[in-house]
Amino acid sequence: AYFTEIADPRIRQLFRPNLWPNTPDILTAYLQTGGEGAFAVRAILAATLASSYGVYGPAFEHLDARPAADGSEEYLHSEKYEIRRRDAGPPPLRPLLSALNRIRRAHPALQRDRGIVFHPVEGEGLLAYSRADDAGDRILVIANTDPGRVGEGLVNVQTDRIGLPPGESYQVTDLLTGRRHRWQAGRNYVRLDPASAVAHVFQVEQR
Repeated sequence: AYFTEIADPRIRQLFRPNLWPNTPDILTAYLQTGGEGAFAVRAILAATLASSYGVYGPAFEHLDARPAADGSEEYLHSEKYEIRRRDAGPPPLRPLLSALNRIRRAHPALQRDRGIVFHPVEGEGLLAYSRADDAGDRILVIANTDPGRVGEGLVNVQTDRIGLPPGESYQVTDLLTGRRHRWQAGRNYVRLDPASAVAHVFQVEQR
């Protein structure tokens, strides 16, 4: 409801959202307990739901999930109060964040806060939405928001709302993996295992 509201032209001319999956002040319980899958899905949602996003980089890229105390949303050894030196080696989440930034630069549909449509899903924990621009760039995101279990179900893409002829099949290309699929009009099966992929970021093309 929130993202549909802020995409309304009357709101969009006054307000531009900037999404953050974490901040120096907020380490949510979701990140504390969800493992790498929780970090990955929050990054994908932030990068694709709005035209502007950011992360509290060092902690997020290194999957820092240690709270100051039980029930606290403060980081243990918070960089607000002390200098932190991270372990050597590349941060685990950097490849995903780099891929998301490349996708955002390449697709105008993700660069404006408009053209968002949420699509019906049959399956717990799954969220499906599309972003499209007037020139025909179409992005379809399907995310498993429960990093503790495999998410599977049926996604009913409302093709008429993203500029595709009703009843026709179409091609989707996962921009995170390069894999291509032919989807049919109506419901299509999706299975997302957090151990391997928490989301699809599809480019939708009419063929």
